[in-house]
Amino acid sequence: DNITVSELDQTTGVGDFSYLFEFSGGYKILQTSKFELETGYDFYQSLHDNLSSFDIQSQIFSLNGSYELKNLDLGLFSIYNRTTLGAKDFLEIYSASPSVGFSVTDSWYATANYSYKNTNFFNITARDAQNHGIGISNFIFFLDGKGIIQLGYRFENEITTGDEFDYLGHYVNTKVKLPLPFSKRTQISLGYKYYSRDYKNV
Repeated sequence: DNITVSELDQTTGVGDFSYLFEFSGGYKILQTSKFELETGYDFYQSLHDNLSSFDIQSQIFSLNGSYELKNLDLGLFSIYNRTTLGAKDFLEIYSASPSVGFSVTDSWYATANYSYKNTNFFNITARDAQNHGIGISNFIFFLDGKGIIQLGYRFENEITTGDEFDYLGHYVNTKVKLPLPFSKRTQISLGYKYYSRDYKNV
């Protein structure tokens, strides 16, 4: 119902049937006791019965590395994403995110990261953007590690070619995962996400 392209704030107001195809694969290039390097590929295709101009194909190539340095877990995640819309070139994205993880206490693990994303629209120059983000996630373990509380916050600054699309973003997410008392293999999770974008111009 109401087929949309969120990247363009474009909506049809009508519904359609769609068929989704996904494929993912990964390969570890190198793995030692402290260092790991992995590459990945993700494919996504949506096909609509009537609204073929809204068909999306996305191919994502990723390179992910991690390194243990004393009490720190260092990481670097990078992707290249090329997307078509209606079988025509739509956008490409370059993204890189270094991160650091560490144990605050025996039951509290935290990660902090910086991310950079460059988005290039092939036919809509005004929406070309550079995005800078800073985030932190906290993982608190209890019940001998069977229960997890997750708390995260992220701040983003999106700078676009067209001033009307510039914004400051705030993202908050929380999640609780608990084992059910009557089953050792069954868990229940409850999460909440909040997004706020403050556009700088009309």
